[in-house]
Amino acid sequence: MIRTQVQLDEYQYERLKALAASRSQSISFLVREGVEQLLSAVDRREAWERLIEAAGSCHDPEKKTDVAVRHDEYLARVYRK
Repeated sequence: MIRTQVQLDEYQYERLKALAASRSQSISFLVREGVEQLLSAVDRREAWERLIEAAGSCHDPEKKTDVAVRHDEYLARVYRK
């Protein structure tokens, strides 16, 4: 683990301290849990953005796409970005 400092306002600290006590967990644990939830939400949002980009990258108004054949190649291109 890496030690770091975080500044909270008094209201946040008191609420976090009470929550930690009610769950028999440390404040540090709750902070790590909160950070993980935030990072997971960011990962999900970025995954959705890549998915939307992939779906939009195959638009072909003339209906001449080869997406059924080359879908892996197109997805790989989007995920490399």
